[in-house]
Amino acid sequence: KNKNLQAPVYFFICSLAISDMLGSLYKILENILIILRNMGYLKPRGSFETTADDIIDSLFVLSLLGSIFSLSVIAADRYITIFHALRYHSIVTMRRTVVVLTVIWTFCTGTGITMVIFSHHVPTVITFTSLFPLMLVFILCLYVHMFLLARSHT
Repeated sequence: KNKNLQAPVYFFICSLAISDMLGSLYKILENILIILRNMGYLKPRGSFETTADDIIDSLFVLSLLGSIFSLSVIAADRYITIFHALRYHSIVTMRRTVVVLTVIWTFCTGTGITMVIFSHHVPTVITFTSLFPLMLVFILCLYVHMFLLARSHT
């Protein structure tokens, strides 16, 4: 209801919070599955346990990618805020925010499912693991550039 909290940056922060909650949910579900298996309610490597494990692994990948992409979008938003302050509201609109978040979560969901299905293929694992350093370098470059601008103004 508060119009001040309806800015695009808050939607990006909510996206980060959702991915972090999914990470917590992943761990809770994994622990429940382990407890049920240890108590003898599930057959080790039975069909239900394998399916549940695949779903939980998908949730893990979804959470990790959602988190890193949300951090990247937040960094890009901060970058636009600093370097294009006068045009910020025309560049970062609510429509673009919704489109970006939809693309991010669709990509993360698809990647989570793909990673579980093709996890035994080396190219899939290399692609997945290379996303993290690439996104971290992207975030680092944005923040270093912002830092250098702030330093030059002092």
